[in-house]
Amino acid sequence: MMFSWTDYVRAVATTEQIPTRYRKLRVVQLAQAIVESARGTSKLFQEAGNPGGLKWRDKIDDNYTEKITHQIWLVTPSEPNGCYWCHWKTAEQAAMGYWRFIGRPNSPYQGWEAYDNDPEGYLQYIWEKGYATDPNYVSKVKNVFPEAQSLLDEYGGEQPPPSRIFKVAIMPGHGGTDSGAVNHTLNLREKDYNWKEAVEVKARLEAEGNYQVIICRQENELASLSTLQQRANDSGANVCLCLHHNACNRQAKGWWLFYVNRSPEFEKFIKIMDKHFRGLPLQARGYEYAGTPFAHDWYSRVWNCTHACTMPTILFESCFIDNDADATWLRDGGYQQIVEKICAGVKEYLGSQPPIVNPPQPEKFVFVCDANPPLNVRKGAGSNYDPVGRLDNGTRLTVVGEEGNWLKISKPIEGYVHRDLTKSSYCVFVNDPNPPLKVRSGAGTNFSVVTELTNGTPLNVIGTDDNWLRIDKPVEGYVFTSLTSSLHRVFAADANPPLNVRSGPGTTYEKVGQLDNNTALTVVDAGLDSQGARWLRISSPCSGWVLESLTSDRLMGSGINPPASNLSESEQYDYCAEIITHNGGTLRKRNLISFRKETSTKVNDWHGCYDDITYMIWKDGAGKHARKYASNTEPSSQYEDSNNPLADRNRMGVDANGDGRLDLGRLPEGYYKYKTGTSATLGKVLCPTASAMAERDTSHDGLFQPNEPRASAGTTMLFHQGGETNPFSAGCQTMPPNEYTRFWNDLNSNGDPGVIGYTIVRWCSIA
Repeated sequence: MMFSWTDYVRAVATTEQIPTRYRKLRVVQLAQAIVESARGTSKLFQEAGNPGGLKWRDKIDDNYTEKITHQIWLVTPSEPNGCYWCHWKTAEQAAMGYWRFIGRPNSPYQGWEAYDNDPEGYLQYIWEKGYATDPNYVSKVKNVFPEAQSLLDEYGGEQPPPSRIFKVAIMPGHGGTDSGAVNHTLNLREKDYNWKEAVEVKARLEAEGNYQVIICRQENELASLSTLQQRANDSGANVCLCLHHNACNRQAKGWWLFYVNRSPEFEKFIKIMDKHFRGLPLQARGYEYAGTPFAHDWYSRVWNCTHACTMPTILFESCFIDNDADATWLRDGGYQQIVEKICAGVKEYLGSQPPIVNPPQPEKFVFVCDANPPLNVRKGAGSNYDPVGRLDNGTRLTVVGEEGNWLKISKPIEGYVHRDLTKSSYCVFVNDPNPPLKVRSGAGTNFSVVTELTNGTPLNVIGTDDNWLRIDKPVEGYVFTSLTSSLHRVFAADANPPLNVRSGPGTTYEKVGQLDNNTALTVVDAGLDSQGARWLRISSPCSGWVLESLTSDRLMGSGINPPASNLSESEQYDYCAEIITHNGGTLRKRNLISFRKETSTKVNDWHGCYDDITYMIWKDGAGKHARKYASNTEPSSQYEDSNNPLADRNRMGVDANGDGRLDLGRLPEGYYKYKTGTSATLGKVLCPTASAMAERDTSHDGLFQPNEPRASAGTTMLFHQGGETNPFSAGCQTMPPNEYTRFWNDLNSNGDPGVIGYTIVRWCSIA
């Protein structure tokens, strides 16, 4: 349920956002809701927060800055085949949304304003204009006018005085083993004064009686930048203070303020703070915007500290602690003056904000984020209780209580989960079969495109809307759920191997393992360390965190291994699919991927050999499939333009370098498209859909070198059956007879495979 029936009644009775001249019509609005939602018991009310039976229409929010109306597909008794309905997430939005629906541009109800003093006339007018098809609709609604009016009187009486409780989040910089800037002459550490000021601001503001201050780390804790910003957002704070002290060359001095969001409230907050800070007896450097694009490279460090905060946020560099004059002033009581100015700025800014009038307590949601999914949901608050269910990463949980480190949840199942295995947001990765992924401004393809992202990009999900995910990093917007994945695969790529795996996102965390380069890593989350560097949380081959810059989406060195033999068929599918998409391929009804060994064309007495491996992958109702075949992807010198008696077949190839000799060719590594066909001499074949350039052995040494010229192969590089031990390939992809029969049957097991994607990669092993 989005909100209760009582919440909706109260919203209709009290919300000030319904224009005053229409408030006499509230009795009609509430009476319609009584009839349409059966007093809040209908499926449409329960699942969409829609009490008026309003179908989705364009332009509902067109005349408003704040967009509150969403769309949702539901099957209801009145629409057994389903349709799109309006979807509101709070009672206040549903109350306002009704009037936006009625008054939207091109509304069929235009002219209804003439009845703003006549509830019965208004009801009759909108019915005649098509609000409902029931011929008895007007009388049904009028019959509950007395009930609706009674509810309005009950919930619309004298309201208690406004409550002006404001929340302030403080992120003291550095901490734990990270001292921040240090003045070695005076033995002052930045982290100590960041903490002192945070504690003093909290004490002073909370003494006022109408402030709640949340310090986002413990005194000796080194929390990552992403964790600090997440905690600030989770607190529901009205403003956030990121406390730091500067350092440069021991000569620079003074205070400096920064912000990274040019929204009006952010700018208003920092201008007020700047005014108060100018009362400090220090050089005034003023305030600066440090958002993207960065005017200076070092602005990125400011941005990393605060960009994820959703409320007005200021990063303070309150003095240069490495400057002896600034530092002496700070030590001798200056930090108290800083606190005074911060509190004055906060109070002036928040004092200008509208009061929070008895805000309804929204449902609390978290998301499953288990390094070793699925997450166990238990009968009680402890690991000694039996599991009652298991949930995948990214599942949204409705929290109804807390017991120590355990959260009591009511949805999607009732039980308890450990707090540390959940997050207020979670990470997914772009996984679009037709990249790049479009990020949109709203939850639907009718919304404008904000930006496009490549596969593998981590996304921070902060909410869901039907089949769409709402993200706030790397940009704000919505992405379609099925075009993302909770897992992402990268490979260890450390210039100084082995790669260290740590217990947390930063080099200050202990090592929990080391991995060789080219080890495949399964990524489940991402975060920033205290310096703003991105770290990846991995679940296999071990659990921990690795620095993203020491990984790669492609293998280092000689090539890529086929799937390990101990992987399940589904895991082999995922492994191959990841390589295909990372190498520019598109996942289709059927995909092929060949792992090629660099083999001389002269092996096996110039006949070649089946030392490559080809996989076919596909998905159907039975799940994910991955089938393996012995194969050959290179020509053999039996077709070479040579007088050697081992070259005993028709000479094949193209003269690529103009020396008068035909040069054998092969498909380079890459992605190609094929379709089924037949040949009078070869039988069942796969044919390329487009011409391809082939690598050529112009030196006739049996190897293909990068510096050798290429020449077109047209569409001659087929897939066809070879012999038992002789591949009979002049550049085609071939398999032994039994393998090719199995291959062909698998290819067509679900009917015509259509266009087939084919990827060639180089295998790590060299023959």
